Amino acid sequence: MIRKFSLIAIVSTCFCCAYAQEIAAWDTVDIRYRRAEVLFSTNEDVITIKVPTYLNKFDVMEQIKLAVQFPGTPPPEKKTTVFVLRDDQNKNDKTKNCGIYKPGKGYQWRLDDWQQDDAIFDYEPSEVDKLLYNTILDSMYAQEISPLTFEENESDTKKQIAKMFEKSVAEVDSIYFRVMWWRGLQAAKK
Repeated sequence: MIRKFSLIAIVSTCFCCAYAQEIAAWDTVDIRYRRAEVLFSTNEDVITIKVPTYLNKFDVMEQIKLAVQFPGTPPPEKKTTVFVLRDDQNKNDKTKNCGIYKPGKGYQWRLDDWQQDDAIFDYEPSEVDKLLYNTILDSMYAQEISPLTFEENESDTKKQIAKMFEKSVAEVDSIYFRVMWWRGLQAAKK
């Protein structure tokens, strides 16, 4: 009986330690990308991600690596191409920016067209901008709209918010992304 209890205690402890390490890995990884699309095939997987425009090329490369393989997991067994869009682009936009992972060979980078937009570092949103951003979030949650769906189209909700704030839909989109990036930068500073 004591042996059985000891064995259960040891197994439980090992499981808890492994789980704690997994949580610790998530806490140390700086994920800034969002998956816009994933296409699986027998020969190659194609992933499209969106990243903030303020990232430099090195940061974009890190996000591509995270999209391909999370730390502690085995690398993919087939070619994986990750296309990179800016957060403010639609998922159907064409891009030449990508990273290609080939098993046993590593990464091939094509980021010649990536231009970092560091204007956000000097940006301080107005109270109206923050209110508009929070109104968008409230509307998305109330209507159970995912952020990617909301960002990809000119929904009636987006048009209503634009009308409410006396802005164009393009201005609403611009403010939404700038405040979202600003909030991300503020969180990263803490």
